[in-house]
Amino acid sequence: MTTKVNQLIAVIPEDFIRQFSSEVSCGQWLIDQIFSEIKTFEMKLGISSLCQQASDLKKGLKEAEKTIKIMKFSKSNAKVKAFKELLAVAELICSENLPEMEAFSHTMLQKIKNYDDKHGSDLLETLYWYVENNGHLYKTAERMHVSLGSVRYRLKRMQEIGGFDLSSSQGFFDVHAAVNIYLFLGLIEVKMK
Repeated sequence: MTTKVNQLIAVIPEDFIRQFSSEVSCGQWLIDQIFSEIKTFEMKLGISSLCQQASDLKKGLKEAEKTIKIMKFSKSNAKVKAFKELLAVAELICSENLPEMEAFSHTMLQKIKNYDDKHGSDLLETLYWYVENNGHLYKTAERMHVSLGSVRYRLKRMQEIGGFDLSSSQGFFDVHAAVNIYLFLGLIEVKMK
């Protein structure tokens, strides 16, 4: 364990983390236990991937720092995030290109978000589950507890509103990236049903 200005860096044994349901729940427990009395500053915890040997520690530190930077830009209230949750978005986003990534996502999804806000619909959530299930209509319908026809209608409506084509690999890739950027920026909430 060591400290830097405004940072606390700790190496946590894998055996300790295994006692929890996830790395994030372990991190939340650590914050709750160690810093429960300190309310004077905002605490963010970034968790790197597993470091197998000492030479991995530098990479792990960079991953944790990048996770925290992304969390600072996010509008989400999450205090703990694991680098592995960020997936490819972590590789794409950095503080220097965040405005461009956010603009790209808005270009793809803002009209749909506005539609959802105006009509109380959940098209963005449907889109999330659709890309999360690799474009499988049945799995999307099952996950959302709606009919197949409802998913088809929503996807058709989103493509009309958003002006993209989910049947093309490029369209699917772009939308998938935009949805993930929205998630990590806290601009979309997904209900775990």
